[in-house]
Amino acid sequence: MKKTILILIIYGMAVCYNSYSQESVNKKMGVNLELGYGLKINSNQSNATQLLVSPFYNFNQFLALGIGAGVMLHTETEPRLSIPIFIHGTYKMDRYKTLNPFFNLKIGYGLGSGNSAYLMTDFDEDTSYSVHTDHNAGLFISPAIGVNYKVSEKRSISLSVSYELLKIKNESTVSSHGNPDIVIPQFPDENSTISFRIGYQF
Repeated sequence: MKKTILILIIYGMAVCYNSYSQESVNKKMGVNLELGYGLKINSNQSNATQLLVSPFYNFNQFLALGIGAGVMLHTETEPRLSIPIFIHGTYKMDRYKTLNPFFNLKIGYGLGSGNSAYLMTDFDEDTSYSVHTDHNAGLFISPAIGVNYKVSEKRSISLSVSYELLKIKNESTVSSHGNPDIVIPQFPDENSTISFRIGYQF
C-alpha cells in the first residue's frame, strides 16, 4: 500500500517536472503551497500545524486535479507527526476574474506513527501492569472553501477554511504481574480540526 502511494507520488512529480520544461500559453500545470493551523473540534483531540504541497493540472477553466503531500504536526496526541499523501481536486467558480471562489477536496492516507506507555503499581497487593500503545495514522480527508486572488498572470494567493479528518489506529499490549484490575487507557480514533489556510499558487 505505502509503496504504491510513493510510486504514484514520484510519477506525479516526474510528470510535473516534464510539463514545466515546456511552455504552455494556458499554464496547464501549477503548484499550490498552503500553510495552515487547525483548531481541534473535541477536547481529547489536538490542534495541528499544516504545510501542504499540491501540484495540479488544469483540465479546463473550472477544474484542476493533482497529487500532493504534506506535513501535519499535532501537539497533544499521537502520532505527533503525520505525512498525508493525497489526490486532490479544485473547482473554481470563474478562473478569469481577479477574485475566484473555489472548493477543494483532498483524499488520501496519512503516514506516521507514535507510541505511549502507561504503568500502574499496587504495592499493597504486590501487583502491577503496563500498557504500551502504538498509534498509526490512516485515512485523511480534507474539504475546503476559499477565495483565490490573482497577483499576476501566473501567480496568486488564497485564503481558505477547511476541515481535516485523520483516522488513527490504536493497538495496545498489556504486560502484568499478579492479578491486577487492568484499565486500558482510551485514545481517540481520529483527529478532527477546523483550519485556516493561506496559499501561494504558481
